[in-house]
Amino acid sequence: MQNLSDELLDAIALNEANFEQRKAFIGLTLDDVELLTSVHLPMQEFERELVDGFYEHLLSFDRVREILHSEQLQTSLRKTQSKYFRELTAGVYDLEYAKNRVLVGLAHERIGLTAEWYIGAYGAFLSLCNKFIAVLNAKSPRLSEPIISALNKVALLDITLALDAYGHASQQHLIATKNSLSSQYSFQLSLRAAIDRVQKSFISALSYDESLEQLLNELIKLTQSEFGLIGDVVSNSGDLPFLNVRVLTNISWDAETTKLYQDNKRTGLEFHRPDNLLGEVIRSRKAVIANDPSNDPRAGGTPDGHPVLQSYLGIPFFQRDNVIGMIGLANRPGGYDEALVESLQPLIDTLETLNEARLLKAQLAISEAENSRLAMIVRETVNAVLVTDPDFRIQWCNPAFESMSGYSLQTLLGENPLKFLSGAKTSAEVLTKIQTSITSKSAVEFELANYRSCGEEYWIHAACNPTFTTSGSHNGFVIIALDITKTRQQQDALANFKSVVDQTLDAVLFFDADSLDILYANTGAQRQLQRTESELKSLRPYDFKPEYDEVAFKRLIAPLVNGSIEAVVLKTVHETPDGAQSPVEVSMQLVKTTFNQRIVINILRDISVQTRLEELRESNQSRVLSLLQRSADAMGIIDDGKFVDCNLAALELFGFEKKDQLIGKTPVDISQPMQPQGFSTKLAQDYLTKALTDGYQRFEWLHQTKRGSDTPIEVTLTPVIFHDKTCIQAVWRDLTDLKAQEHKIKQLAYFDDLTGLANRNLFSERINHLLSLAKRVNYSIAVVFIQIANMNDINETLGYSAGDLVVKAVAKRLSATVRSADAIARYVFEAADAEGLDETHVDREFDSLARLNCDNFALAAVVTGQDAVAAMITRLNQVMALPFEISGSDVVVAVRTGVSLYPEDAQNYEELTRGANIALNQAIELALPTCYFNLSLGEQIQRNALMMKHLEVTLHKTPEHLSLRYQPQINLHTGQLSGAEVLIRWHDPELGWISPAVFIPLAEERGLIDKVTTWVVESTCQQLNDWKSHGINLSAEQGIKLAVNLSARSLYDAAFLESLIAQIKLQGLSSDDFEFELTETGLMRDPDQAMNLLKYLRLSGFKLAIDDFGIGQSSLSYLKNIDADILKIDMFFVRSMLTDKANYAIVKTIISTAKIFGMKTLAEGVEDEAIATELKALGCDYAQGYFYDAPLPPTQFYEKWLTRFA
Repeated sequence: MQNLSDELLDAIALNEANFEQRKAFIGLTLDDVELLTSVHLPMQEFERELVDGFYEHLLSFDRVREILHSEQLQTSLRKTQSKYFRELTAGVYDLEYAKNRVLVGLAHERIGLTAEWYIGAYGAFLSLCNKFIAVLNAKSPRLSEPIISALNKVALLDITLALDAYGHASQQHLIATKNSLSSQYSFQLSLRAAIDRVQKSFISALSYDESLEQLLNELIKLTQSEFGLIGDVVSNSGDLPFLNVRVLTNISWDAETTKLYQDNKRTGLEFHRPDNLLGEVIRSRKAVIANDPSNDPRAGGTPDGHPVLQSYLGIPFFQRDNVIGMIGLANRPGGYDEALVESLQPLIDTLETLNEARLLKAQLAISEAENSRLAMIVRETVNAVLVTDPDFRIQWCNPAFESMSGYSLQTLLGENPLKFLSGAKTSAEVLTKIQTSITSKSAVEFELANYRSCGEEYWIHAACNPTFTTSGSHNGFVIIALDITKTRQQQDALANFKSVVDQTLDAVLFFDADSLDILYANTGAQRQLQRTESELKSLRPYDFKPEYDEVAFKRLIAPLVNGSIEAVVLKTVHETPDGAQSPVEVSMQLVKTTFNQRIVINILRDISVQTRLEELRESNQSRVLSLLQRSADAMGIIDDGKFVDCNLAALELFGFEKKDQLIGKTPVDISQPMQPQGFSTKLAQDYLTKALTDGYQRFEWLHQTKRGSDTPIEVTLTPVIFHDKTCIQAVWRDLTDLKAQEHKIKQLAYFDDLTGLANRNLFSERINHLLSLAKRVNYSIAVVFIQIANMNDINETLGYSAGDLVVKAVAKRLSATVRSADAIARYVFEAADAEGLDETHVDREFDSLARLNCDNFALAAVVTGQDAVAAMITRLNQVMALPFEISGSDVVVAVRTGVSLYPEDAQNYEELTRGANIALNQAIELALPTCYFNLSLGEQIQRNALMMKHLEVTLHKTPEHLSLRYQPQINLHTGQLSGAEVLIRWHDPELGWISPAVFIPLAEERGLIDKVTTWVVESTCQQLNDWKSHGINLSAEQGIKLAVNLSARSLYDAAFLESLIAQIKLQGLSSDDFEFELTETGLMRDPDQAMNLLKYLRLSGFKLAIDDFGIGQSSLSYLKNIDADILKIDMFFVRSMLTDKANYAIVKTIISTAKIFGMKTLAEGVEDEAIATELKALGCDYAQGYFYDAPLPPTQFYEKWLTRFA
């Protein structure tokens, strides 16, 4: 490899001067090197993750998986990639570095990775590096750009070196390929000449053996062998193969072997042993190569005195997949190989072709004799025989064909029979079928109408078969035909009769009057009796008549058979195979055929429908009469538009005492002249007509009843049979009570019970109505959500009863302001819909007011633009700012409002109300009086919601997407490790890396922070126990604690803190292992409650640290009461303390204040030695930051910081 690499370096002119010139051309400066060196250590945190991600990307491609199929190769490459990742930012870019990059390019070219794949892979690798550089500088994104630029320069330098290696390798491949092709071309010319000589020898030679001898000489010459043989593989009486040598190089070495050669030269030398190299070729059916025969287990040895066998090649040759012979060659300098065998294949093919020609020549003589005998048989047969050439032109026909067609052979010669013999009734479909078989050279059988020379039509049944030579080549077709004209005429007559009978709907059976055998069944019989024709022919006519047996059936038809009557007609029952029975009407008549056969024509008509209709008619009439007498509903019978009968309930409904007061009247006589849908007379006639033609009708009608002149009645009309006439049954139901109940339900469904305002249901209908108007007349609509912000305070101070009074008062004041709140409400209860309103009905300011829930109201306003919305909100705030008098007290109500606009923000009700709700929540969160919805706000809310959904799934199902980092904390006075802060990281498969600064506040807001904290504590406990299993006990032996962050929300939950402490104890750990960090701002939300819970933690033995000290609002009195162990100075002050006097003073003051209260101090964000030195001088106790180390995964933290304690 060293020689190869030196040769490669010389080829691409890579030396110290050249490499320095390359770096200068790319623009790689010392500043770039310093930038890369600065991220060298921090980037090591991502080494494992980057390499895994890189290979996960590579192995997603099939091509790369094929190249890197070996696990061992992948492991080796991963190690190399890790090493390269460390070298990439190490800052050492010398000639040795360049040589390594060139060798890496050469290695990738050798494993089959092309230049484009190499560059693509490098691009993916570089993208991952840039991503992690951006993560390192997340808080200062501008620092990432020069580092990424420097990294790209080094990458470009590496790629150019690798491409030089690829280019050199490609050039070497081209030279080797050129030399190989030249050698192969020379061999092919010799091989072609040898094949020509062998073929000429076969044509001119008197014997096959002479051709084989020529072939053997050519093989020996081409392969530079000393001697060889060619023989046939034949079988003995025991069906065991052996070799009969046809030609053999004379290698006799004494008088005995010379005589053996001469004696067997004509008859062939035989080799029967299978346990040698000759037998191995016959057994394996493959080429056999032995380049060390004396030590080859397949060799059986050689006779004494035989020339030494230095190398051997045996090649079988075949005929139709059978081994018919073999070639043996020996003593080629350098031996034999598979490439030689493959190159000799054209010559082997020539041998197989010559053998095939020899066999064909022998078979030709036999075929000529057989053809003579066959021609004599064809001439004498009664069937018509026709012979064609491959193009289906007639070559010969026998006398029978001439007699059948009326054409002589001389007339037919060269004609296509499909065209020459076809006519008007010749089936085009059959001709196509025949032509397809001719094209595919396959056999076909057919029936076809042909025409004789006199024009007379005749039918043939023919078989057409392709013919082939003994070599398998196609040489024509033979057609054997039989005249079926009479049979066809009989079939056509029968088919015509059957087609007529099959078209009848009735079932038709023909059966023999004497044997009762069924002779024919039409499709109607098969359908009605649910049996196929063949199944019916196996039965007797009485087999599907349950009430008849053979004797009874013969008795039934006896009068018909003896001629006493002309027909038998009866009604009976037929049974199907599944046991189902159906009524039928049977008609039987006797006919005689021309052969004097007596046939009974049996016609079966299914009368199940008529029977069922009759039964239904009788049942329906009985039911109607019964209903009329017993029904509690009002009923009447209408015939020809007038009532002909009714029940007592009908008399009661309409206020009549006797039936004759209603009978004779029309429905219009007991109705108002007008119905909501139109005139009563026309509507009544339409309904009665539809009931008779379409069936059941149901509708509402205003009748004159004893309850009033416009009583709402539900009417149903049904056609019925009444006294054998088709009439209409009318059923009336009084809807007066139901309508009143529906109105009450609708009132409850659409209005708020406390305030009387519209509720959410009616509000949604009003907005949808306004939207339908707005889309026609280009209105803008504002949806405003209003919340009483201090409702909880009012309830707690005045009581919930007073709170209800406040809600009602707010609703009343809003209603007074919203002048037309009910302008649209009537449309909920009346028939008119949105089409009945135009823009003149819509107020130009307030159009709908609703109470959504306890302290939330909503407005829908038609406005001219956002300025009008702002003016409306201002007026609304002014109105609501006035105090309310509640139970003798003045109550001031604070409101928050959220606004969304149509069409700017949303297009439908759901989107508008969702936007207003999001804006209201934003106003509440930011303590603003009003917020307006916009798309970016909505998208951020959606992303946050998606993020929290993913976090919840991660916590419950895929916690492996969460991981921990440990950042060391250093004692500034001893320089030793004093602790570590535990930090959480989250990588979502879909969203990527998400900063804790983003997802932790959202987790607090959405109530997931306790689950996150629990996972952190559980995982930290498991890690501590794992380190203990390796002999490292941080707390007991080293006094090192792990600092875990506690959310302010968790801090105020005593039950959660108790569960956290219980979890630590359950893992066999104690408060000596942990330190809890709490933010200053979190503690100040409710200092008094926080103090109580902090005391609980202190009593439980935990050390406490106040994080981010200096940026909150805590007072010295609270600081004293907190009784914390450590004050953590926020990195905002630490990073610039040497350049900013104010920050320096703050850091110095915090350190002094901590000492006064007996607390230690820890500085965050220490990134250089100067700051660390100054902090130590000021009396700061501990420090953490990138100057010491980045937050590390557990394995790296263990290797870099804990192994010294093992």
